[in-house]
Amino acid sequence: MTTEKQEKIDEQIRPLYAELQKYGQTQDWDRALKTTRKILGISSNEKKATHCKIVCLMQLDKFDEALNTIVKNAIDTADLFFERAYCEYRLNRIEDAYSTLKSIDRELNEREQELLAQVLFKLEKYNECVGYYRSLLKNNQDEYQSTRHANFIAALATWKLTDSSSKIQMESNDLSDETYDTTYNSACVLLSSGQYVEAEVKLRKADAQCRRELEEEGDMNEDEILRETANIR
Repeated sequence: MTTEKQEKIDEQIRPLYAELQKYGQTQDWDRALKTTRKILGISSNEKKATHCKIVCLMQLDKFDEALNTIVKNAIDTADLFFERAYCEYRLNRIEDAYSTLKSIDRELNEREQELLAQVLFKLEKYNECVGYYRSLLKNNQDEYQSTRHANFIAALATWKLTDSSSKIQMESNDLSDETYDTTYNSACVLLSSGQYVEAEVKLRKADAQCRRELEEEGDMNEDEILRETANIR
């Protein structure tokens, strides 16, 4: 391509990139997607526009199209491990997501570790899953800690319930009673560990938390609440 032709292309797409940035800042993903298509219509080898298109498609829950875009542009998207694995995960291609994440030949970043933990749970690899969540909990102090802890305890409880012979090294801050879900799952861990008195205390607290949450929602009468909490008791 001649320098003159490239300059003409650059002149055409420069305002489109400015437009794309504006839509990205306002999270107007539909318009941002249309803009990426305009850019790629002018210059199909625009790596930045391709990446932005994939992000837009993911934000719009168009994971099949996003994954197809990644596959068709293998060279330009070779470093988009998370995006590829996340699309595969959302499309229920769990083994593919696992393979994609395991193909990364460097230390996984935080969001890749987070996704891998979810993939491992789906694959019933609870030992590894618990390990990743424990590491994430130790190395982070952000607004997602409560969700991480809930997922960690769920993985721990499922591991204990599905493999009673497993030797799990518990740590003092592993269990939590922050929410009904975490309290109930903590009780399951204690039950499967033979700690029946401690488990009963947790179950009683889970019952009270569940009842309080349902009463605050105000959508159920007393009989419905009793039925909902029956499994806990």
